[in-house]
Amino acid sequence: VNIQTKSGKCRNDDDHRHQENKFLNIFSGDDISHKRRKQRYELAISSGDVSLFPELLEGIRQKKAKEGHLNSMDQQFFNRAQPIIYGEIATALGVAFEEVDALLHNN
Repeated sequence: VNIQTKSGKCRNDDDHRHQENKFLNIFSGDDISHKRRKQRYELAISSGDVSLFPELLEGIRQKKAKEGHLNSMDQQFFNRAQPIIYGEIATALGVAFEEVDALLHNN
């Protein structure tokens, strides 16, 4: 099965699964290096594949809960990715963008 990415390129579904697997457990176990996290963040943003964002955003939320803060790189990715994924959720649910945060936190 071929999948068309946001950039209009087609790729094989097996390639998509392989790419998704690169993102699994980004924050579990030993912390991965700052450089490696940054590479994963940039790949997620540049791929246009929003299905990669939720796990990364959840990892960031868990890191913030554990450490009480985020470093600037994690915060920057969060600030770039959150509006994109919230826009996708708003469109899928047919609600205003501004309502998404409340919907996610109330459910």
